[in-house]
Amino acid sequence: MGQEDPGRPLIDFAPLLRHASPSVRFYFHAGETILVGGAADENLVDALLLNTSRMGHAFALRHHPVLRDLAKSRRVAIEVCPLSNQVLKLVHDLRDHPIVAFVAEGLPVTISPDDPALWGATGSSYDFAMAFMALGDASGLATLKQIALNSLELSASSQSVQAREIGTWRAAWAAWVARVAAGATADVGAASLAAH
Repeated sequence: MGQEDPGRPLIDFAPLLRHASPSVRFYFHAGETILVGGAADENLVDALLLNTSRMGHAFALRHHPVLRDLAKSRRVAIEVCPLSNQVLKLVHDLRDHPIVAFVAEGLPVTISPDDPALWGATGSSYDFAMAFMALGDASGLATLKQIALNSLELSASSQSVQAREIGTWRAAWAAWVARVAAGATADVGAASLAAH
């Protein structure tokens, strides 16, 4: 917990971690930094070498196209924490957040509140809202839908639990779209009647 730069790098733990069972799925905090070439930046390389399934923050991934390609080909979830990154002054204007490039390149991004217990965060609605604003023209319902699905598809849950949760989510999504469409149709119908 806390900013990654002053912490111990992953390389310090590699001798122990590389002997873990292949069934162990790693989720590493990596790249929460603006310092290129520092230990937190190098954690991105070590996380991928240790076959991580998810990377928390991965903010510095913006500087490493080869690592982005590797993360994309392995479907490593990139846990983006826009509000935390702004509070920690990694980015001043969220429109400059690397999520814009990550989404454009098709990386499997998830939206996460950072350290919810420490920050008193409940849910990820604010982070989703800020990510949506940051994405601007690159965003839309299809993008938000894919980001939400990434969270389920790349979760630590078993495949059977994932399938059940994705089914539940898809049903809720379809119901929401139907409600919105019905409301839009009703609004158009009301406006049409009012015009006549």
